[in-house]
Amino acid sequence: MDKKEEWRISPSYADYEISSKARVRRRMDAERYPGRILSQTCRCQGYAAVQLRPLVHRLVAEAFLGKPKPGYVVNHIDGNKEHNLPENLEWVTPNENVAHAFRTGLNPTGNKHHKTKLSDAQVIEIRKAYTGSWGQQSKLAREYGVTQVLISKIVRGEIRAHLAPEHIHPGVGPHRGGEHGRSKLKEDDVRTMRERYADGGVSQQQLAEEYGLRPAVVHGILRHRTWKHVTLASDRPGARKLDDNQCQMLRQRYAQGGVTQQKLADECGVSRELVSQILRGIVRTKHVAPSRRPHNADE
Repeated sequence: MDKKEEWRISPSYADYEISSKARVRRRMDAERYPGRILSQTCRCQGYAAVQLRPLVHRLVAEAFLGKPKPGYVVNHIDGNKEHNLPENLEWVTPNENVAHAFRTGLNPTGNKHHKTKLSDAQVIEIRKAYTGSWGQQSKLAREYGVTQVLISKIVRGEIRAHLAPEHIHPGVGPHRGGEHGRSKLKEDDVRTMRERYADGGVSQQQLAEEYGLRPAVVHGILRHRTWKHVTLASDRPGARKLDDNQCQMLRQRYAQGGVTQQKLADECGVSRELVSQILRGIVRTKHVAPSRRPHNADE
């Protein structure tokens, strides 16, 4: 025996009633069109709708499930958008709604997605073939007719992570520094440039001509605006560090004159390059006032 249809006043529209069979009508005591059943159409990605703004499943949930918490949405328990009976609806968070859609297949992934460009087998092939060498992502992109960005996401496991997880390269990132295929310098070159410039006797222009670089590139390297990952000898594990008080004392002594950068470096047990950059306010203690002593750019 069919369950008797129950009508409840819509919390959103006082002139309308919602039934337990997901129908919408004008109230029986309404001044115009009392008891008129509203026709439903299928629109908005397959959801049933009437002339009222909320979709039918939302009207039913509000009438029979009560007022939702802020931000909650209606979820169809069986995944059928046309099944709008109260017992098939529930209030959930947007994240729970999306997770439910993936479980029920409403949001297809991989081979099932209508916009997929690569099959699961091709994704596995790409992960097994990738070794991390320079230019390989672009080569694979041309071979499979996709973008390098997509290949990068595949080998990192950002997408389709369930396929061949043992071949994912989570540490793979953009090549930088000496690992970059077009780099003119190695990390040791950068350290040497900084040490030589800190020791004095060579200008930025001379370094640029010697290494075949533009002066602006050399300036960025010396100011640590580029090649930031290249550390000083004193910054490596086990090396001696300077605290803020030591840095401030070092700057005060240098500002008073009568002491060279090399002498300060020997006293503190650090490199002259580090001393030079502390005095210029480039590294670590920028909040400590830099030295006011006139500084020779080539010192």
